[in-house]
Amino acid sequence: MITIEEKLNLFSAMVLDKAKKEYDSEAERLNEESAKIIEAFTIELNQEREKLIHDMEKKAKEEKSKLISGANVQKMKAIHSKKKEIMADVLKTLVERANAYTDSREYEEFFKKAVLKAITGFSDVQGFTFYAKKKDIERFSEYVYSVGEQNNYSREQIQFEISKEDIIGGLICTDYNKAYRLDLSIKSIINNNENYIGTMLFDALRGADGIND
Repeated sequence: MITIEEKLNLFSAMVLDKAKKEYDSEAERLNEESAKIIEAFTIELNQEREKLIHDMEKKAKEEKSKLISGANVQKMKAIHSKKKEIMADVLKTLVERANAYTDSREYEEFFKKAVLKAITGFSDVQGFTFYAKKKDIERFSEYVYSVGEQNNYSREQIQFEISKEDIIGGLICTDYNKAYRLDLSIKSIINNNENYIGTMLFDALRGADGIND
């Protein structure tokens, strides 16, 4: 014969299972929406990058004709120096465009999606610390509190700190114990694409200067 305690345990398990399925479904939906925002911004950066790479190919060919009369060692040094210079120009341009993006309407949606992903991305935590730019903390703190309350986190469980590093935009979120860290900053998007940009750049220059190193 099933006892009352056993029945209660069974009922609790059913309720918890249903709640978990609903949470997983909502978390998946929010992750998909956040991914779309980040993907759209990444596409925009990629388009700008492709244009810059095209310009770099032309510039590299011009540099080739200037360097061809020099000694081979000197030529290689000059080309490697030019690669670094152009790479710096590419990254500088991407950062400038990203900074301009933080003043757009699209950025507000990007930031809010990042907040949702951060708060729903952790489970069984006592609270959160959000690292962001000062203007974003002033602009979005009430929104962050509201999302926290919707997910059963009080204002006391949410803290803000001005990021010491220039994250450009977006946010970095950790739990109180710093056991978890989620980087949803625009700087991280650029950093994650830096190796790809460098590879494309160096391939373009290699084709122009005939050097394989």
